[in-house]
Amino acid sequence: MINQLPVLIIVIAFTTVQFISAQGPTYDFRGSIVQPLESESVHTETYPYFTFNFLSDTTAVRTTSEASYETTHINTSRRGSDLEIGINFTIAKNLKLRTGMGVSLRHFSTTQNIGSRTLGGITSIDTVSLSIGIGGTPYCDTYTNSYFVVSESLSEGTNTKIIALKIPIELYYELFESKLKVGGGLYLQTPLWSKRRNEYVTVQRELIDGQHECKYVASVNLDKTGNNINNLQIGANVWTSYRILENLSVQIGVMKNMSNIFVGSDNQFSPLSLSVGLRYDLGNDNDEATPKSEPTLGL
Repeated sequence: MINQLPVLIIVIAFTTVQFISAQGPTYDFRGSIVQPLESESVHTETYPYFTFNFLSDTTAVRTTSEASYETTHINTSRRGSDLEIGINFTIAKNLKLRTGMGVSLRHFSTTQNIGSRTLGGITSIDTVSLSIGIGGTPYCDTYTNSYFVVSESLSEGTNTKIIALKIPIELYYELFESKLKVGGGLYLQTPLWSKRRNEYVTVQRELIDGQHECKYVASVNLDKTGNNINNLQIGANVWTSYRILENLSVQIGVMKNMSNIFVGSDNQFSPLSLSVGLRYDLGNDNDEATPKSEPTLGL
């Protein structure tokens, strides 16, 4: 579900800037290919660590200790895209304010590398039945297939797709009779739709002739709630464009998320991205208005 507050903030920002300029606005359409750069975030997590002293085939003394692991999140992005309709207001000669509305598509995967383990003190000692499993894994007498064969077919990491509503608020300056534009500013965005998918291996257990027969099975976790995606993201960008045809320009830029894409996660992902695309001005806003002369009659 979409949080309505970020959408309201974006709409207010979108409508407010339209009253800054006394002149009527001009419009443009911008389409860009966006490539976020790979990023890493490192943090330390603490997990329980189990050791077992077997008393029989069905029971064991379990010792639980604290173990700290240094975890590295690696975020690798595929090419995304931005589509925007821009509204341009003249602030001063050659200086314009650009806002508008658009959508952005981002697709990336996150993998984890767990570093060396540091053991802490013992937290508990108890006796457990092996029928409930060791460390959450069901106890098995035999396996009918191989874990490695099943795991090789899985996609690595967590794959995330996000479609977001985006509103730019930028200033740009026109040079060389408006052939060259140089600008920058901020953007606000909120997710409209998201999907997170990760594949993992589980164990199915069946009791056959008094033996626990187990099988490794590929499973999929699919999350479309958007609960772990930041509802209001802020970023900054700089760009330049050069007019190659009357109303068509080539544009390149750099943008940086200043907000973490995730919430409730140790994965800090605020990517730096490169973009290249085209800008089409709807109507020619490069020519200054000139008064028309009245027709004259020859005598």
